[in-house]
Amino acid sequence: MAELPPHPSIATVRSFLDAMEAGDVEKARGHVSRHARFILPGGGSTASLDDIVRFVGQRYRTLTKRIERFDRVEMDGDDIVFCTGTLTGAWEDGAPFEGVRFVDRFVIRGGVIVLHEIWNDADEARSRRPAPPASSGDRAVLAMASEINRLRDRLGNLERLLAAKGILSQVEIEAHGIDDAETIPEDDPLGQVGDFLGVSDDDTHR
Repeated sequence: MAELPPHPSIATVRSFLDAMEAGDVEKARGHVSRHARFILPGGGSTASLDDIVRFVGQRYRTLTKRIERFDRVEMDGDDIVFCTGTLTGAWEDGAPFEGVRFVDRFVIRGGVIVLHEIWNDADEARSRRPAPPASSGDRAVLAMASEINRLRDRLGNLERLLAAKGILSQVEIEAHGIDDAETIPEDDPLGQVGDFLGVSDDDTHR
């Protein structure tokens, strides 16, 4: 049994979607009323197909609609066409995705589209995607930052020890919050400074 041709309103929607996916805005415009409105994901609206092209370009590097089905109902003399399926492609940074659900609702009046409303799960899918693995350069920067923080902590301890031995000025002692009573035993000539720097008494006499 031969398959019946799609309803004219569904054919109009399909031709419009195919033209937009191919980047043929002029062909797509032939299926749209001059007074049509487009409601984008998030609730923004526009009357311009060029705005839709820019919107898609800012969110995706590539985008394809895998259409699963069309549904049509009549309402107040208009045809309402629902197109459902999934999105596949790549985000603006090139990371691939697939299986993102979408629903497009079209109002067809006089054979042309007067309203196109778009819903999809792109924001949810984007928020769930794993973070990209750190590059060798990123890992090197993180390791350097960790080492700098470690040395900064050790330097702070060294300054406190030097201040306690009276090597820093009284102003620096006050600036570092050193208690004047904080001392290092005199019978330890190198003291904790030597331990901190990793040298011994023998090293000082060479």
